[in-house]
Amino acid sequence: MECRSYQIRNHLWFEGALNLFGSVFPRSYSARRDRSVESMLIAASRRGGHVDFGGGKFQEAITLLLDDFRQYGKLTYVGWGRVHDIITTHLTNRLTIEHSLKQEPGILEEEIQRPIFVLGMPRSGTTLMQRLLATDPTNRSMRFWEGLRPAPPATPETWHTDPRIARSQRLIRAMRYALPDYNALHPLAAQAPDECRMLFMNTFMSTGFSLLAPLPTYNEWLKTQDMTDAYAHYRRQLQLLQFGYRRERWVLKSPPHARNLEVLLKIFPDASIICMHRDPLKVVPSATSLSTRMRLLFSDSIDPHIMGRELLAYCENLTSRLMSARDTLSSAPFHDVHYTDLVRDPQGTVEGIYERFGLHVGATFRDAMDTWLTDNPQHKHGIHRYSLSEYGLEREQVLRAFADYRARFTVRSEK
Repeated sequence: MECRSYQIRNHLWFEGALNLFGSVFPRSYSARRDRSVESMLIAASRRGGHVDFGGGKFQEAITLLLDDFRQYGKLTYVGWGRVHDIITTHLTNRLTIEHSLKQEPGILEEEIQRPIFVLGMPRSGTTLMQRLLATDPTNRSMRFWEGLRPAPPATPETWHTDPRIARSQRLIRAMRYALPDYNALHPLAAQAPDECRMLFMNTFMSTGFSLLAPLPTYNEWLKTQDMTDAYAHYRRQLQLLQFGYRRERWVLKSPPHARNLEVLLKIFPDASIICMHRDPLKVVPSATSLSTRMRLLFSDSIDPHIMGRELLAYCENLTSRLMSARDTLSSAPFHDVHYTDLVRDPQGTVEGIYERFGLHVGATFRDAMDTWLTDNPQHKHGIHRYSLSEYGLEREQVLRAFADYRARFTVRSEK
């Protein structure tokens, strides 16, 4: 079945020409497709100017990723170029992170105190929640440009002038050109808070790579891995960012944290957790729509029904692991927030969170929230339209999959 989202790529004539080139000259296509882990390590070392990638299972992970991209990705010539650049970029980040840690031993002495994590299913309001909390001048969030290139750390003097900001803006412009309606799904801005998924991609143990292509073998492997080392590496990256620019506490968000709550609280024992909840009948097709558009940057052969089943399984697994962790970690500081409540009364919802965690909502924070909400009304960048049927899903099928989740957290249906 043809995906209607193919239409948004028709104007990229030059990309089509490059893909045609790759099909006409198969040796060129194969050269991209068959690039090895070793060649990527060499390319990253040349780009980053260093050789120490640090420890961990990143080479094993990259091998699995490349195997899945080759077997299941159906990547175009351009798609392979993008995949190679993404992997090389995250390898380069590893190099610059390790170099920064050696240059500034004090980074690892930074204390991450009482961080707030926002998690839940994708498309459940995690972005809105993080961006509201980020308006509190005492909070520190990871900006999009920091996530792309976390090292070396910026300083207060370079916070608004770092050259990585301009590079991030160019990337965002290119994405908007390639995917004109993407901003209606997930607005991006170089200096706006964004999810820490990008930091985890530097560990190469991240579901973030599944945004690029189907990765069944890699994802099954990832489910069996102890994520302690990945979260420890993630913490070092936060220490690095904080070393250059510190606030009272971090406000971080990423839906996959819901899959790893035990490890998260082991690495950040004084963390506070905000769990976002939303009607799965809205979440699943919305998340599928977003993922489909992202994959169009890498492949021109996407079955929307397969995408629907994949995102349904992912969200079901995420909520299952969330409920299991909540049983084990019953005394941990959780606060549940429903998407409908956040949209209806954002300021009141935030004040309830601060009361739960023993924090103070000052006048400056209230004014900043009001300003942000005025400047960023719902549907500012357009209305995101989606349906279950276009992804081969049925209402009763989704309700069955999330029956326990909806009952446990009293998740209300949306109109």
